[in-house]
Amino acid sequence: MNEPPGRNAWGPIEPPPATRGRRLPPVAFGGILEITARLARRHTGRLLLLATLFLLPAWLLNAAAGLQLVTAVLDALAVPVGTRLIPQPVAFSPQQTQRIAEAALVVFATSLLVGLAGAVAGAAFSDVVERDYRGLSPSVRHAGSRALRRLPAIVGTVVLSTLGLVGLLLGGLMIAVLLALLGGVDPRGGGLGVFLALIVIVAFVAAALVISIRWALSNVVVALEEAGPLRALVRSWRLTAGSAWRTLGILFLVTLAVAVIGGLLSEILGLALADLVFGESSQAALLVRTVIGALLSVAFAPLLPLALTVLYFDQRVRREAFDLTDGREGP
Repeated sequence: MNEPPGRNAWGPIEPPPATRGRRLPPVAFGGILEITARLARRHTGRLLLLATLFLLPAWLLNAAAGLQLVTAVLDALAVPVGTRLIPQPVAFSPQQTQRIAEAALVVFATSLLVGLAGAVAGAAFSDVVERDYRGLSPSVRHAGSRALRRLPAIVGTVVLSTLGLVGLLLGGLMIAVLLALLGGVDPRGGGLGVFLALIVIVAFVAAALVISIRWALSNVVVALEEAGPLRALVRSWRLTAGSAWRTLGILFLVTLAVAVIGGLLSEILGLALADLVFGESSQAALLVRTVIGALLSVAFAPLLPLALTVLYFDQRVRREAFDLTDGREGP
């Protein structure tokens, strides 16, 4: 839809003074959530179409892989679920173990694909926000092509950030094991080494969480500033300086809202369209629930990237006196 001239999701855009660009004021924490909801309403069709194009195939593949894994486990158990307790212990044959392992590997691979597709889709969602921010009319073609052009940088950023976090956690685990061995273990349980190891593990997990928060804007930077992977991580770190709690709050609240609302809708639709129609615990009901979950995941996927892009612009306004003429891009 064509937006009214001189207005975006933040509000009216004042005509620029002769000496400077048009600068929007910083917004409060609640304002970021409000603008995110307003953007989602204004561009629902575009966002859903982009999510469908980029995410739906990957989510359906992942859902199919998950269904195959569940089927492999249930077939190996050979006990109808929902009728009686499964006897313990359960022993799988080598063939059953191999089938379950192969299905789990496919789930892992398709989960990686979903993550990558989500990052590319997030770049497209960020383009929609930017064009709205500048008072331009977003388009699916513009957002999609721009995200695809940034694919190598997006992949590099995802790989670099993942390696950094995994390396940090593995390093912490190695230090914890070393401390546990050097400090000694009390045969009755615990000991100084175990206590020190637990402290190190908690410290490294907390450090990984902080780094993840400070890198939260890296995908937006890659999409809108056309930065490389390393520069995007450094840029995100600088933009979120002094705003880690604010960033964590945005991540937590949006993720929580999506999880709660999505979970409720999934249960309601699953009950109405799967359990009541095909019978609880049937293969058909499980398939329908899987498809419903994938569709809801795609539908809610734009919300967090929208919120992070709004936060990105707000941090630039606060830290860099960013205005609407900086880096203007043509339609």
